[in-house]
Amino acid sequence: MILPAAGLTTAMGIMPHKDDKRALELALSMDIPFWPQLPLAEATEDMYVQAGRGFPGLTEQMVFNRERFEGELESYFSGELPGLRESSRTYGAFLEADLESYLMVRGQSVGPLSMGLKILDEQKKPIIYYDDVRAILYDFLQRKANEQYDELSERNARCFIWFDEPGIELLSSGFTGFTLEKAQEEYTMFLDGVKGPRGIHLCGNPDWDFLLGLDLDILSFDAFRLGHLVVKYRERLCHFLDGGGIIAWGLVPTHPEILAELSPRQLAEMFDKLASALERLGYSREQVLKRSVFAPATCNILGVGCEAAVETAFSYLAQTARIIRGA
Repeated sequence: MILPAAGLTTAMGIMPHKDDKRALELALSMDIPFWPQLPLAEATEDMYVQAGRGFPGLTEQMVFNRERFEGELESYFSGELPGLRESSRTYGAFLEADLESYLMVRGQSVGPLSMGLKILDEQKKPIIYYDDVRAILYDFLQRKANEQYDELSERNARCFIWFDEPGIELLSSGFTGFTLEKAQEEYTMFLDGVKGPRGIHLCGNPDWDFLLGLDLDILSFDAFRLGHLVVKYRERLCHFLDGGGIIAWGLVPTHPEILAELSPRQLAEMFDKLASALERLGYSREQVLKRSVFAPATCNILGVGCEAAVETAFSYLAQTARIIRGA
């Protein structure tokens, strides 16, 4: 599928709002809308809790129990997984919106590497260390993503899922004991079983060779803070773009003290500098824009006034994208 990127806007699924309708209204204001996740409104909206429903061996306290895992495997393979409508405050309403009128729509899920590092057993050991559990985790999140893709594609055929992978930064640090080589081999197999265009979103600074070496269609990252680093990975970046990859540039910071010192014009100029770096690799600005989506730099769910800050960032994002597309 060729995705019509060309400077469209989208944003992170995690939002600081407690009002479902307002969050959904903002999400639907993007060129590429998404369903919001609202962890400040309800603990079950946490992306790990939300995605983890139905995983064998996982308790309500989000602790992995080996005995329970082995006892629940048979029902896991023979039954259906809990649907996203059951665990999300906004997903059902999102599906009822007029999604057909958008050029693209997006879903999201926590990624297997991050979940594998986040979920601990009773000995405080991450489940990513256990080969048998990790294999089920890949299958579990793959099944959930594909079900989401099937539901979204009924509303808009140009849909895609991206995986939130903040844990990749920890994996890259070498502290996990789970090698990048092993992760790349397994993640490649995981993505092979995911329907539709596949994307990864993260806000941190991972091993970019690893990330750009995956078979991705969309890469979303904090370009405000890290864009100058990413454009230096010339060989990997060229391979990604030549293969039709789309970069979701996280241009607009969501922290109010940073945003207050910037304007949409300045943020557009930041993109122009990044595009110029790619021009030196042989890509015209038009070619770069055709393979670009614009987004906030991060989600922002901390601190007083974070709702207002995110709404301001969304407004800046729309203005910044218009400036870039009209330049």
